[in-house]
Amino acid sequence: MGDSQLDATLKLLKNTRFFSGVEDELLRQAFFSGEIKGYERGEIIYDEERYSRALGIILSGSAQVKKGRVIMSRLEKGDIFGAVTLYNESKFFVTQITAAARSRVLFLSKKSVSGLMGKDSRIAENFIAYLSERIYFLNGRIEAFTAGSAGDRLREYLQKNARDVNGNKTFTPNSIIELAKKLDLGRASLYRAIDELCEGGEIEKQGKTFYIKNSNKTEE
Repeated sequence: MGDSQLDATLKLLKNTRFFSGVEDELLRQAFFSGEIKGYERGEIIYDEERYSRALGIILSGSAQVKKGRVIMSRLEKGDIFGAVTLYNESKFFVTQITAAARSRVLFLSKKSVSGLMGKDSRIAENFIAYLSERIYFLNGRIEAFTAGSAGDRLREYLQKNARDVNGNKTFTPNSIIELAKKLDLGRASLYRAIDELCEGGEIEKQGKTFYIKNSNKTEE
């Protein structure tokens, strides 16, 4: 790996939730303590029987996380997986992770991760924060799966995540793509759900911001 490629990889690691705020020298140690594996599109990275107790970081490409036939999430460059199993004694991996494109993954063993945590407590704090975020994310996924139709999912999500701004309940997603992923919907389905709630007078959309107009119905 050339110097420019290494620098780009270290920059990528520093921008991950796990290594946020970590000094460059420790990032180098982390990188060289790990193992890089390549995967072709459609190749299984982890499943119930084929996995290791290691933290995986997507260096390039992307991957898809499935539970049975249900797509749970998509992993992009810089995303992390395997954190839940790192310090867990379970004998199986709960989901299947498949390369969605040609991908490279950096694997950090439990021993390596523990050593890094001992050298910088921020890594341990980041790890705990990441796991907490995953709990909230998965709770949201459960709510989405149990909400019903696309309109029901959007209604439920907006109600749970709306903020009170000057007496108005509003929600502004980072992007429609991100919102669709959180609701486990295609963009076309999400747009139809938005139109449905707008036409029903439940919400109003101005730019990227949703205004919840009919709070009684959204709270049902």
